[in-house]
Amino acid sequence: MEAAVLAGELDTLTLQIAEDELIDDYLLGSITREERCGFEEQFLITEERRQKLRFASALIEYSRKKPVEDLSVKRELTSRAGTWVLLSWKSTAYIAVAASVLLAVLAGLELTKLRQQTEVAQETRNELTRLQAGLAADNRRAAQVIEPSTGIPSGTEDSVDRMPVIEVATATRDVVPPRFSVPATARFARIDWNLSEPLAESYREVLLSGSGKKLWAQEFPAATLSPANRSSIVLPASILVPGIYHLRLDRETTGGQFEESADYVFRVVRE
Repeated sequence: MEAAVLAGELDTLTLQIAEDELIDDYLLGSITREERCGFEEQFLITEERRQKLRFASALIEYSRKKPVEDLSVKRELTSRAGTWVLLSWKSTAYIAVAASVLLAVLAGLELTKLRQQTEVAQETRNELTRLQAGLAADNRRAAQVIEPSTGIPSGTEDSVDRMPVIEVATATRDVVPPRFSVPATARFARIDWNLSEPLAESYREVLLSGSGKKLWAQEFPAATLSPANRSSIVLPASILVPGIYHLRLDRETTGGQFEESADYVFRVVRE
């Protein structure tokens, strides 16, 4: 939906409604455990969404308590029934006017809130556009590799921002994983590896941290491999902190699912 808003196919109000419904599903427990983890890790990344979550949580808590309060009020009204009299038509008119004013005030507050949300959504859209443009520029620079042995982008042979390269071992889960030295000044890192003879139409490469957290993934058809079945991956160096990593190769099965085919291990050190 965010991509559709950026493309102009949906308005920001639809996105806001979808966010509110997602927050309600989270608070009411109508999503799976995996979706809850994704919600907490990916959705609650902005202060505005966290504020909306707190507001919705307080509203639900209030609605749960309100029936008890209404019951106590009804009991009190019943005990005092003998002391109440019917409202005159003037009192009724005054109440109607007061209700109209209250509704107008509430409508104004909602309109103000909607305008603020629209402004925030527009700022978010502009920020996403800037980030996409920056990422596209970085990808173009990373793709301009002229020497496979060094991974130096074209026109920056003398620059300190060199791209480190590692060729992972062909054996899986080696006793001593290969060492990948990544300079502190590097912006990108490249991993080269040779795949076994393709036995599937499509493959998926997945980079995992030592704890099993997925950091990066891509799918590609076997037809795009070089004649030597060599694959190259260019990654932002910022995600490669020191530690052990797994580069997993999944192949597509007959049913369209992916199953693990190989697991290559390497160790990253920062210079």
